[in-house]
Amino acid sequence: MYPAYLQVTDIAGLIKGASQGEGLGNSFLSHIQAVDGMYHIVRAFDNDEVLHVDDSIDPDLDILAKTIISEEAVVRKAGGKFKMNPLFPSTVEKIRAKSKYLPLIAKWVTTHGGLPRDIIPFSVEFEENVYKMKKEGNEEGMIRFLEESKVKSRLEKIVTEAGEKEIRCWTVPRGCLAPQAAGAIHGDFERGFIKAEVCSYQDFHDLCEGGKSMGPIKAAGKYRQEGKTYVVQDGDIIHFQFT
Repeated sequence: MYPAYLQVTDIAGLIKGASQGEGLGNSFLSHIQAVDGMYHIVRAFDNDEVLHVDDSIDPDLDILAKTIISEEAVVRKAGGKFKMNPLFPSTVEKIRAKSKYLPLIAKWVTTHGGLPRDIIPFSVEFEENVYKMKKEGNEEGMIRFLEESKVKSRLEKIVTEAGEKEIRCWTVPRGCLAPQAAGAIHGDFERGFIKAEVCSYQDFHDLCEGGKSMGPIKAAGKYRQEGKTYVVQDGDIIHFQFT
C-alpha cells in the first residue's frame, strides 16, 4: 500500500518579457503540461537579505495581478486549471494580523472570485528548519523548536488540500484477479466478494476533469462491472462490493 503523497516540482514563473523569450519563455508551457495542479507562491514579507525580483514588494499588488493573469492565460492554453487551496479562516486571520501584505493579497483573491481561506500562508525558513531537524533525526530539538515557535508545519496541510482526506493505492501481483485484489485491502473484501465496479485512472483523469462524480465516465460507457475472473490492470480504480 502507498500512503497519500504529493510530488512537488519547482517551476520558474513568468517574468517580465517572457513573451519575447526572456526567462523560460514559451518553454513554460511544456513544464505546466506535465503537472496536475499548481500552487502559486507569493512573497509577503520584508527582508533586505532576500532580493526581490522587482527590488521591492509592490504593496498595491499590480505586479502580482499582471503576473497571475499572464500565468493563468498560459495554463489555460496548455489545458490546465488553476485551483486555490483552502486554509481554515481562523488560521488565516491570525497570520494576516502579523503581515501587512496578506490583507492585500486576500483582497486581490476575493475580488477575483476566491475566498480568504483560499490562501495558505507558510514560512519557507520555518519549514526548512523543521525538515533539517527531521532529516538529522533531532526529534527532541524539533519538538522544542515547535513549542517555542507556537506554530505547526504547514506541509501536511498543503498535502491534504491537494486531494481528498484519504487517497491511497494498493499494489498487487501482475495477473491478480479481482477477489485477490480486494483481499489486499481487507480479507473480508475477498471472502465476501460480489463484484467489482471498474474504470481506468486515465479515463477518470480525462473525463471527470478533477470532479468527484463518476457520472461522466458512466455516460461515456467507460464504467463497467467485473466478476471473480477479472484480471486487475495497472491504474484501475475499483469499487468493490461484498457481503
